[in-house]
Amino acid sequence: MKCDNFPGLYHIDPLAYPGIPSEHAHSYHGGSNFGFDTSYEDLMASPCTSCAVAEDKSAY
Repeated sequence: MKCDNFPGLYHIDPLAYPGIPSEHAHSYHGGSNFGFDTSYEDLMASPCTSCAVAEDKSAY
């Protein structure tokens, strides 16, 4: 899947470190509602995505 916009590197990993900065960095693409304690519901409620398919609200 093509994702043109690169939002940057973040110390966010809501699966391994929910609610706090992680010890490692990730680059993310996808739904705009991504943060320290993001849930599936948060991603699906994203108003936009960085990927070519507007319905793609997942996080990569």
